[in-house]
Amino acid sequence: MRLTTQQYDEIEIKYMSDSADGQEDEIFELIENLELDADDYRGFRFRAYLKSLVDDYEGGIDDCNMAIMLEPMYADAYHLRMMLHQYVDDLVSAIADIDALVELLPDLLGLYCHRAVFKNRIKDYEGAISDANLELDRNPKDTFSNLQRAYAKSMLGFKKESLEDYDRIVAMQPDSGIVYKMRADEYYKQELYQQALEDYNLAIAFEPDYEDAYHCRGDAKFKLGDKEGAKQDWDVKT
Repeated sequence: MRLTTQQYDEIEIKYMSDSADGQEDEIFELIENLELDADDYRGFRFRAYLKSLVDDYEGGIDDCNMAIMLEPMYADAYHLRMMLHQYVDDLVSAIADIDALVELLPDLLGLYCHRAVFKNRIKDYEGAISDANLELDRNPKDTFSNLQRAYAKSMLGFKKESLEDYDRIVAMQPDSGIVYKMRADEYYKQELYQQALEDYNLAIAFEPDYEDAYHCRGDAKFKLGDKEGAKQDWDVKT
């Protein structure tokens, strides 16, 4: 079965808009019957996308490799391969794919932040800070980049600077229980247990079903000598 480029796009949009769950047999059949010309780089990328839907990540990477070999400037293939490398936990290769995307699409927002995430995961904290800064130079209010930078600074022992980033994030999202929980975790890590307790209280106030916040608040209460209060929070099930 041969498809046109337009059909590649239509089928991909279909599976993006309608979940592929429950359609695995149809997708496997499409993969098996798809015929590609040797120079059809869009076709190889399309088949890689289909393989990603049925968790054949290594097969998808192989097809992305072929697409990129045929068309080295094919940004969509690098982007898909980056995601597939992430799925197989090959973050070094995922970072290399983002490097290529930065060269091809230097103005695309989010690339530096995404690379910062991967660098934090491989413990390249200096690199994560550098990439977060690059993203924030273009989009100063990007919460996720601020979070990546705050985390990296914390891991490097830059306590004051990390809390300053968390303060900025709280100021941008003052109604987010998750954000208060993250700052509370940093306070707790720095043994600032009273400040941690106050932020855990705020996290729970905004998200009453936030079970992990209760458990962490219990830890803070225990450190502050409130053993009964700690036990109550540790026993919370939401």
